[in-house]
Amino acid sequence: MRNLWWIIPDRGTAQRRAASEKKLWGHYRAAAARCGLSFELEDPGSIVVDAIGGPTPQVFVDGQAVTPADTIFVTALYTLPHQLGDAFRTMSAFTLLRHLGFYLPTPPELSWIATDKLTTALYLADCPIPPIPTFRFGTGRHESVVGAASLAELPYPVIVKPSGWLGGMGVFKAEDERQVREVASLAAAADCDLVCQPFLGAGTVDYRLYFVDGRVHTTMRRSPAPGEVAANIGRGGTAEFVELPPELEKVVGYLAEKFPIPYFCADFLFDGTDFHLSEVELDGSYGPNAAGEDTGVAEARFTAYARHHDRLFLS
Repeated sequence: MRNLWWIIPDRGTAQRRAASEKKLWGHYRAAAARCGLSFELEDPGSIVVDAIGGPTPQVFVDGQAVTPADTIFVTALYTLPHQLGDAFRTMSAFTLLRHLGFYLPTPPELSWIATDKLTTALYLADCPIPPIPTFRFGTGRHESVVGAASLAELPYPVIVKPSGWLGGMGVFKAEDERQVREVASLAAAADCDLVCQPFLGAGTVDYRLYFVDGRVHTTMRRSPAPGEVAANIGRGGTAEFVELPPELEKVVGYLAEKFPIPYFCADFLFDGTDFHLSEVELDGSYGPNAAGEDTGVAEARFTAYARHHDRLFLS
């Protein structure tokens, strides 16, 4: 049985770990087993490389010897505040593993692009459905928004949120410059860069496209709770599986070419009239919806990982 090592900084609380195991990791573990893969979570600090003892470096994960032929490493850049201390360690470990010949379904260079919201927008600037216009600025002890870069000129109301967070966390609607600066004063405590984007209107829904091997495997529509500006389930939103809207068909080939990897997610916002590209998550989580419906995304994802690994080591 091949190893599927999921490398993620382990800084969650016991309560959070238990919730994640029930909601996500247990589902992934079962899906991986059906694909003939062992599934383990490990911290990047558990990776040891011995390049002294012989001509070929040896790699160990939590004391277990692994080789490129028997192991797939699932990797991503995690940038929530409690994970920032692990960012360099994580990305350097991923880069090292890649140079040692291991198969990484998510290349480190694409993680850098997809983690920052404005970088993603610039990378996808010529997308058939354009990204949401974005203003990005830093917070902290230095005042970055000065001169021609003026918060006063933004098209209020705007959505203000961290440039590299996920899950709908830290998303606010600001009616004016004063409110943006209030959010920035809190973000400064974590040296958190922010982005501002036009508010698309109350009730804007989110369509998440789950890509597997360059095709849309599943589409999920998420609707915000009353009064919320983010449709994420963690903020009270509801989710349902739907057919791919015809308007989004034209972006499938484009995104598959820009992200030539086995799995990723792309989010589009719909304001009732138009679609807008919101963001891309290379490690977008998936689980059955509240009704228990499961379209098989996780199993399709891991099957794709195994297939790509086979091409590298069995061809």
